[in-house]
Amino acid sequence: SLHPRTRAQGFRETASLSHIRELKEKIEAPVLGSGDLYCAEDALKMLSETGCDGVMFARGAMGNPFIFAQTRALFRGSRYPAPTAEEKLSAALRQLSLAVHLYGEARACREMRKHFCAYTKGLPGGSGLRRRIVHAASEAEYQRLVDEHLAAEQVRPD
Repeated sequence: SLHPRTRAQGFRETASLSHIRELKEKIEAPVLGSGDLYCAEDALKMLSETGCDGVMFARGAMGNPFIFAQTRALFRGSRYPAPTAEEKLSAALRQLSLAVHLYGEARACREMRKHFCAYTKGLPGGSGLRRRIVHAASEAEYQRLVDEHLAAEQVRPD
């Protein structure tokens, strides 16, 4: 697996696809590429430009677990719909529930704040929900805030 960016570069520069291509040309082992994969089209571009055998999503999957099914659909030549606000928030709550089971409620609620921010990016009213959700201290509070947000968004005019 190769993530073609140096530690010094951080995330300021784009991943160099040429490095993945060079590695693939030099070794016979399967090569997986990573870096700057935020949508299914990015994965297809990486595969076509580098010849790598597969891709690994990292930050692009944060708040977007749908990226895997979308990529699979694109590779099969199918269309994929963008997830609705309800689907995104349902997935976020499911992730929170699993985290509570693994880490306990207090830790899971603290750590899910950054994930909820990613899930709500681009949602109508998402910035307001983020302002409230970063103070949530229980799974029930997350659920209440999501329910209130969805109810409020349904009554807003287009």
